[in-house]
Amino acid sequence: MQKMSDWSSYRASGLKSAKGFEDVYLRVQVRAVNEAELLFEASAKPSGEADIALSVLLNPFADDEEIGRLLGRLNDACLRWSSVVNEIRS
Repeated sequence: MQKMSDWSSYRASGLKSAKGFEDVYLRVQVRAVNEAELLFEASAKPSGEADIALSVLLNPFADDEEIGRLLGRLNDACLRWSSVVNEIRS
């Protein structure tokens, strides 16, 4: 596994620590659902959640705008989840 300091996104962020980077940005993992790669799953863990991940299925033949829209919804769902959980915990 690559160290975070090797990630181009981490270096481009200008942040001084991996913790700061993880506090600001959402890590999205994308994997093929099957060998034919007819469907991909993008998943992300809301901030502060070790055991819960939210995911969305992506059609690799969809246009960039549709994939971007779905990834944006995944990001929004993770932010909403974290917000609701923080309200409940406080």
